[in-house]
Amino acid sequence: MSIKPGSILLQRDYNWIVRLWYKIRKKNLKYNKFIIFTDDCDLVSIQGERKDAVVAEPKKAYSKKELKRLNTIVDSSKEEGDWLSSNKATVADLFTAINCVRPDTFENTKDLDAFLDNKYYTIKDLADEQNWSEYIY
Repeated sequence: MSIKPGSILLQRDYNWIVRLWYKIRKKNLKYNKFIIFTDDCDLVSIQGERKDAVVAEPKKAYSKKELKRLNTIVDSSKEEGDWLSSNKATVADLFTAINCVRPDTFENTKDLDAFLDNKYYTIKDLADEQNWSEYIY
C-alpha cells in the first residue's frame, strides 16, 4: 500500500492493563502515537494484525512548496529519516507543523482523533485494507 507525502499514520499503543480497563468500561481508546511522512512510502503486510492503526491522507496533494516547508520542519526535529513521530515530538508539534504548512487546517486541538472527522483528510483503516504493520522508508 503506497501512501502520499503528508500522510499520517495514527496508532493506539497502550499496555494491556489500560486496554483491559477500557474494554471493561466499554469505551474506545484514543490514538496516542503518530508518524507523519514527508516522502512517498509503502506499507508492507506481514503476518499479524494491526487493528489499531489508520492512515490519514490529505485529500489535496501537497505542492512542492508545501513539501519543502514540511521537510524543513521535520529536519529541525532532530529525528532521522523523512518522518516526524511521537517518539521525538508532541501532538501539539504535529498540529503546529500541519498548520504551518496549511494554515487553519486544525483549530485548538490536542487530540489525534481530530483527524477522523477532518474535512481535509481521508481515513484509511489498515484493518480494512489488509493486515499492515510495517513500513519501508
